[in-house]
Amino acid sequence: MEQPLKQALVDGKDAELADFQQALVKRFGDGVELPSGPLVQISAFSMIIIGLVLLGVAIWTLISLRGDRILNRPGLQRTLVIVMALPYVANIAGWVLREYGRQPFVIDDILTTEQALTPSLTTTQLTVSLVVLGLLVTALLALDWWLLGKTAMRGPQRADLWEQAPEEAGHDDGGHDDSGRDDEKRDGVLI
Repeated sequence: MEQPLKQALVDGKDAELADFQQALVKRFGDGVELPSGPLVQISAFSMIIIGLVLLGVAIWTLISLRGDRILNRPGLQRTLVIVMALPYVANIAGWVLREYGRQPFVIDDILTTEQALTPSLTTTQLTVSLVVLGLLVTALLALDWWLLGKTAMRGPQRADLWEQAPEEAGHDDGGHDDSGRDDEKRDGVLI
């Protein structure tokens, strides 16, 4: 679906934005404003730059996989840990571009955000629900980063999350023990 307003915001076309603003005021009154162009632009370009960086890192990684050279490249290994957060940043930037860039509409050119408000919703209810959602998403993000980091630090030889480290399983010789795969020991690995 074409969204000329969002495209004009991303491209920074001031003349088109002025036309859109006049049309909105004529149709909905003086209370309707366009979103901030720089925020929409930053969101759009952040996604593009992050995508290109991740593409470069992916190509570097694929080249390094040939002959197991990835194991001897600490710079790449550090880079992979660092860029682990970039997809999340790109996702948030895309959300900002999508949701903020379509303002003042909920449904493009049909329903404004002001018309879509629930009349019985109080400011306190809205604030509490947004804070709880934000805390939940932050907790899940931290848990995900911790699990990804823990898996990455185990290295490719010990990629099995259910396998216990020799020191955790009580083996000092570094041997592998398949008997430690019952539910009780598996749960201990993740905790």
